[in-house]
Amino acid sequence: MKINMPITQREQTLKDSISIVSKTDAKGMITYVNREFIEVSGFTEEELMGSNHNMVRHPDMPPAAYADLWDTVQSGKPWIGIVKNRCKNGDHYWVDVCITPMREGGEIVGYISVRKKATREQIEATAALYESMSIEQSFAASMLRKFHDYRHSISIQAKILSIFVMVALTSLMLGYSGVHGIVQSNNSIESIYKHQILPLEKLKIINDLYINNIAATGQKLQRGIITSAQATANVEQAIATLDKEWKAYGAAPHSEAEQKLTGEMQPLFDTALEAAVLLQKIIATDDLDRLMTFNTSDVYKAIDPFTQKLTELINLHYAGVADEYGATEAKYLQQRNVAIGLIVLALAICGVLGWNLNRSIMPRLREISRDLLTKAQEIDNDQPDLQSRYRDELTDVVEAYRSLKTRLDFDHSETMNRVNRLKSALDHASVAVTLSSEDNLLIYMNHAAETLFQSMASVIAQHHAGFKCREDDRYANRTVSGRCSGS
Repeated sequence: MKINMPITQREQTLKDSISIVSKTDAKGMITYVNREFIEVSGFTEEELMGSNHNMVRHPDMPPAAYADLWDTVQSGKPWIGIVKNRCKNGDHYWVDVCITPMREGGEIVGYISVRKKATREQIEATAALYESMSIEQSFAASMLRKFHDYRHSISIQAKILSIFVMVALTSLMLGYSGVHGIVQSNNSIESIYKHQILPLEKLKIINDLYINNIAATGQKLQRGIITSAQATANVEQAIATLDKEWKAYGAAPHSEAEQKLTGEMQPLFDTALEAAVLLQKIIATDDLDRLMTFNTSDVYKAIDPFTQKLTELINLHYAGVADEYGATEAKYLQQRNVAIGLIVLALAICGVLGWNLNRSIMPRLREISRDLLTKAQEIDNDQPDLQSRYRDELTDVVEAYRSLKTRLDFDHSETMNRVNRLKSALDHASVAVTLSSEDNLLIYMNHAAETLFQSMASVIAQHHAGFKCREDDRYANRTVSGRCSGS
């Protein structure tokens, strides 16, 4: 990077209304400067024209600032910032700069730069920033600065999209949680049905067959309520069903406690089943005495131990139903709390994102509105343009406005420069020149016209009483030539 010397570290104070304007080609070579640029920089117009604009670069400016400047303007965007420039004698001055690319046929052909006086607050803040950029920072400080730069460079579109994504993710998580909860509830119900209800149904069938079939069949046969054939059919059906249901129950999956109790019940089941077979033989032999003994003693000795254990097993299944219900309810409460937590977390995150979005838009909009109204309503308004630490779409709009204003300022400066040169030529022309308004009021006369009217004043006064021609105070300052008047 070019280092311009010497430097004195003396600051040159600029006028509040100053507007330093220059134009360069695409390579940074100066093609136009206004009078203020020449006066402030101390260089002559001949020295500036055709030279690279970096001839006014101050060594205190960090290379990163100019790298950012060139990256920005070469991408077609305006660059706005505070710059410390060097005068020819080594002094320096601070300016609020807006550099805007110029295009022809879509290609960048040059750059327009309009600089105004920077405020003391802007100078102090920027000087501290440039100093921090010039010295080596600690890792933590560097990462913190990068984090702040990244946070302020997040676009408004990204902020809006983040809120949408957060709402979408919350909806998806809540939907997944709901579907997952339904699946778990269905699995729990299915598990209760398969592992508890169906086994209970089989155990009830076994219990009913012993009590309401085998024991009742012997009693009914003894009392003559049913015939031997009916009793035989009942017992045969009961034996077949008992064997089938018990084997089906044993083949089903069970808990450790259920398997243990089932193992203890197997000998009792075999004994109860033998009692049924015994009843079948008694019916076949039509032995009434033996049937009476069976009904009063044998059947209860065989069945009661089994039914007692059967009741324990049934109660164990009831406890299993209660346990599975409790586990299902616990899962429901857990999922409900997770869903509530997700909703609260999502609302909190969306609230923070919304607050950050509002903070990055609304205060700036109000500030921009006040600034534009102030500039539009104040006659003499030299307040500095808005500066923002954000780099988003709203900043692009403001910078586009400043870019347009820069172009208008440049066009105005160039026009005034031509006007001043034309006026200077007219002032020194040998031909008398006067300009009048649409109301036929004299608003300009050059030196030759002034001399002519003064020489003809006495003759004109003879025909126009009260006519006189005098030099106006402002003419002495060469802003208005002179004024002639008559009654």
